[in-house]
Amino acid sequence: MTQNVRRFTDPAVFVVAVVAVWWSVTELTGIHTVLLPSPLDVWSILSTRFGLLLTSMLDTYLVTLEGFGIGAVVGVLAAIVVSSSRRVRAAVYPFLVTLYVMPKAILIPLFLLWFGLGDLYKLLVIVLLVFFPVCENVTAGIRGVEREMLELARISQATRWQILRKVTMPYTLPFLAAGLRVGLTEAFIGAVLAEVLAPRDGIGSRIAESVATSNTQFIIAGILFVAAFGIGTYFLLHSIERRLLFWHH
Repeated sequence: MTQNVRRFTDPAVFVVAVVAVWWSVTELTGIHTVLLPSPLDVWSILSTRFGLLLTSMLDTYLVTLEGFGIGAVVGVLAAIVVSSSRRVRAAVYPFLVTLYVMPKAILIPLFLLWFGLGDLYKLLVIVLLVFFPVCENVTAGIRGVEREMLELARISQATRWQILRKVTMPYTLPFLAAGLRVGLTEAFIGAVLAEVLAPRDGIGSRIAESVATSNTQFIIAGILFVAAFGIGTYFLLHSIERRLLFWHH
């Protein structure tokens, strides 16, 4: 019971300490609000512009979840295909690794040129960022299945589908969960980055507009909204993972 309480109280104490230091710096140094507004200034924006922040965040959140789902499914399917034979892996995997290590932000101008502003552009950025960690982790999981288990399944005359469903996928689930956690973080980064670089709608666009007007209070309020939704979704995913993979934890 004490451990469960401390899981919430320790982060809360840390947040309070950060806010206290933040407030002290703004009050004692007299720093200009354009550089660093006080917590009270940010709270004022949160309370007066809550509706705009929420609707903008929901626009971003919905396309983030959509891109996350598509990227995860495509990543799993690609991992299965890549792991289906050594020949396929030898042909495709180096290309995937090259794209994986490449900074994805450099592809955003191309996406803008090809697809223009709008949800499709953002969606593809998110799908791309989610795809690679999921594909990489699931591929590692499939390749990590013990040979003895596969041989035993083949001796039992199990089909390739039965081996995939009853041997490979259960072993790979923890790897998939790890890939999804990374992919979720990448999805939020990609969504906001795409909106900031090509403002139209969503919380990233509102932040970009605030940068142009030096409205630092709104920028910080927007960042807090993104953080709150991101952390909430991450812990929801982690909670689902713990319930489904209780045997692993």
